[in-house]
Amino acid sequence: MILLTADDVHGLLDPAAVLETVEEALRMEHAGTVRWSSPTSLRVAGGEEQGRVRVKACSLDGPGVTGVRVLHFPAAGAETRWILLFDGVSGEPLAIVDEAATYGDRSFASVALLAHRVRADPVDTVAILGAGRIARAALPYAANRFPGAAVVIAARRRPAAAALALLAEERHALRAAPTSFETAVRTAQVVFGCTSSTEPIVRERWVASGTVIASLEPRELEPALFADADLRIVDAREPLREELDEAFGEGAAEGVDTTMAEIVGGDHPGRTAASQRIVIVSQGLVSQDVLLAERVFREAVACGIGTAIALPPVAGPPR
Repeated sequence: MILLTADDVHGLLDPAAVLETVEEALRMEHAGTVRWSSPTSLRVAGGEEQGRVRVKACSLDGPGVTGVRVLHFPAAGAETRWILLFDGVSGEPLAIVDEAATYGDRSFASVALLAHRVRADPVDTVAILGAGRIARAALPYAANRFPGAAVVIAARRRPAAAALALLAEERHALRAAPTSFETAVRTAQVVFGCTSSTEPIVRERWVASGTVIASLEPRELEPALFADADLRIVDAREPLREELDEAFGEGAAEGVDTTMAEIVGGDHPGRTAASQRIVIVSQGLVSQDVLLAERVFREAVACGIGTAIALPPVAGPPR
């Protein structure tokens, strides 16, 4: 068994590899080779000084692994995210992977993948709303999926948006500029919501025909936008039902048209008209986290990276 810290994981994956892994996980879901835990999410509220814990898990038939994702929200300080990876046959513990280095990439990769699939060409401007961790992670994916497009960045604090635009230019060779939320949404053909806002910052009246709005936090979208969209896509129906109804009103989840896996697997065509306004809402699937951790584990073993942890031998066939 090996421990892979965030520093270990950096450099093992690039945007192309993450996009490939996320797409593979969606194809596995479509093929029915993802075995979800029941319940799909376990929440534990600790004492006043202990914070909260959320646990998700799944098994993947293809690579033959089981993964458990543990997210801890401490009473004070930053949250921590870990993937515990096991051999699906023998039960042998394979790795503990710090998700700090992959969480932002995985979170954004799925919406970038789908937004690119359902775009209406030409895409000459991409908007990134927010200037935090997820917005920073978005930059290489914007460059990968929409090469040549200008990037406009909006955030509550204009200096933060300006700093991220400078980073986009210097590190990712993007043509980037800070602007307001309204201008960003009105001018871009693809808009990525990367904020943690609990209030709407994207208004329905700003969104032109043909625009794709992809969000990682449904509450940042005005309910009227979700209600009036021509196509509503989510990563999974049931896990998002409560969040969608809370963000957009009771019964909103019934308006979902399709899932990412259905589009990737060919069950749904995605965009059917250039004028369609499309909303994508994603909060991530543990299958993507586990498959990404499995890929990181294989790369780390091949490169001799990670800290070995000695454990008693596990009876059963070796991996």
